[in-house]
Amino acid sequence: MDGVLDASATLAAQKSGMSLWVGTQGSSLYVATPDAGEGSDHFVFVAKTPGSLVAAPWAKAGQVAQWDAFLADENDNTYSAWFDAQAAGVSATGANGGVLEGVIDLVDEFGSYPDAVYLAVGLYGNANGGVLLASHQLPGTLDGDGTIQAAEYLRMPLAPFAVTLDVQSGRQTQGQAGRASIAGNSRLVKIGSGTCVLDAANGFTGPTDVHGGVLEVAHAAALAKSAVMVAAGARLAVSGTTPATIRDLDLVGAVDIGGGLTVTAGLADAEIRMALDAGRGDGSWVASSGITSAAVAAAVAGGRQRTIGWSRSADGAVAFAFAAAGDSNIDGVVDVLDVANLVAAARYESGLAGTWTDGDFTNDGLVDVLDAADILAAGLFNTGPYSPIGAAGPVPEPSGWLLGGVAGVAGVAAIRRRRRASREAAIA
Repeated sequence: MDGVLDASATLAAQKSGMSLWVGTQGSSLYVATPDAGEGSDHFVFVAKTPGSLVAAPWAKAGQVAQWDAFLADENDNTYSAWFDAQAAGVSATGANGGVLEGVIDLVDEFGSYPDAVYLAVGLYGNANGGVLLASHQLPGTLDGDGTIQAAEYLRMPLAPFAVTLDVQSGRQTQGQAGRASIAGNSRLVKIGSGTCVLDAANGFTGPTDVHGGVLEVAHAAALAKSAVMVAAGARLAVSGTTPATIRDLDLVGAVDIGGGLTVTAGLADAEIRMALDAGRGDGSWVASSGITSAAVAAAVAGGRQRTIGWSRSADGAVAFAFAAAGDSNIDGVVDVLDVANLVAAARYESGLAGTWTDGDFTNDGLVDVLDAADILAAGLFNTGPYSPIGAAGPVPEPSGWLLGGVAGVAGVAAIRRRRRASREAAIA
């Protein structure tokens, strides 16, 4: 701060020889206006939303719509400062012909980064009771009545700024990485090869970019309002049993669904199948891309047939969860309710496209003998709840809807192997 206009500042308003310049860097707001020294005290009012009319500051005449903070420069000397601010702002005033300039952190001031900020410039006579010079008011007066009304503030939209969480190694919470909470229209960027844990209910609405390492979601609302992009080699991971929500998903790297993941918009069925195929990999569910699950991988390694199930709600949101073939409603058991779902869907060997809810447990878009084979192999019908670490119960006598005319489990398995081999050959 030196009382000289920053070169990067943008002219926001101008009238009668007065100007207002603004700029942003990170979460900081820069404001500047011509300095005092020509007979008037100069004020820059800053508000998240202008309030009701209150008495003008410094015992001046008239009223001003309630501000959150203001920057002031006194005519009689070189004194300048921020007033009423919650944040620790800095300021400076130049010699005549210079500017009154100041910087204030909007997150510290408002508690979150706003979509917009409101600004007004007022010039008042130097003495107590000095009146507002309406002709020099910015952005301008509506009626010349000696007040600065809420409608006479300038609304300045603010572009999202990037909150960067840089964890080069090891594991840190978001607070340890410098942001105990993230709000407003901020954009979140995760860099570094380490793991950063989001353990707070962050309310920010900007996008999240996972460029490196692991971004771990340890709170259900940590990313609930954010669309997430995961770059190649990076990973988004949902912790343990925490069910998490994100707004959208652009996936090049990997997502571990952990305790469950809901994507509220933007995913088509074809995208889901491709991402699940990538996450399954060679059948081990250990992969560097796609939708995957460490819990599923551990179950498969332990000899249990587990997978990732998904369902789409009426509003288009898609929920992913640890699952087993046959559990069409993903409630943790394979029972008569699942049978009812599959009968009602009427997709078995129909040639019609189907989803997990319809009985497509092999993720190929169809409900057929391969899905029946997977249900039999999982062996969970009417055996009670299953879990990532629980062993499968005894295989019950299969119902006719499971077999679908297939002559025994051996025949089903043989057909299953031939079809999957054919698909793999076609892909190759």
